[in-house]
Amino acid sequence: MRKGFRLWLPLLSLAVCLFNAFGYDDKNILLFLTSPFFWILESRSFLGAWLDSFHVPLFLIYVMTLISWFFIGLLIDVILTVLFRRSFRRIRD
Repeated sequence: MRKGFRLWLPLLSLAVCLFNAFGYDDKNILLFLTSPFFWILESRSFLGAWLDSFHVPLFLIYVMTLISWFFIGLLIDVILTVLFRRSFRRIRD
């Protein structure tokens, strides 16, 4: 059974979250670089006026990072499945 991106991307994000939770990333740089939720949270044009990242619990950022990478992996898996089906149909015809 082939393991897709929906498995590996959340596992990598879990590793980053655990790395941060154990205190090895004390400035949250690695978490910031790998968390889509953190990117949205820190963009001043989107949420900066009424929500600050200091008011969001770090556990919520971890959970949203895992969920967002799961859905990104799912989207990549669906796109690849559609592309492989199209190429298989072209070869078969």
